[in-house]
Amino acid sequence: MESAGGPSRGLQRLRAAANGADGELARICREYGVRLLVAFGSVVRDDPAANDLDLAASFVSPDPNVLGLLDELATVGSFAVEAGFWSPGWPLR
Repeated sequence: MESAGGPSRGLQRLRAAANGADGELARICREYGVRLLVAFGSVVRDDPAANDLDLAASFVSPDPNVLGLLDELATVGSFAVEAGFWSPGWPLR
């Protein structure tokens, strides 16, 4: 999916979904068992050189459908996805 408006616009769309009356982002988080969803990095700091939207999620389930969540978030935010995964059971290297 091509990013429509860049990472800042994607963050604005996610914020709108979080604050909207229809509760779209809350529904997505419930559906995928997201306990906490956080945006971080350069786009949150309003860095004009931001070139991506960093998101982190904590899940209720030990085996979440991460790709399904990313697909839904990318659709709502109209941004391209590059994913990295980490789980508490995995060693950091």
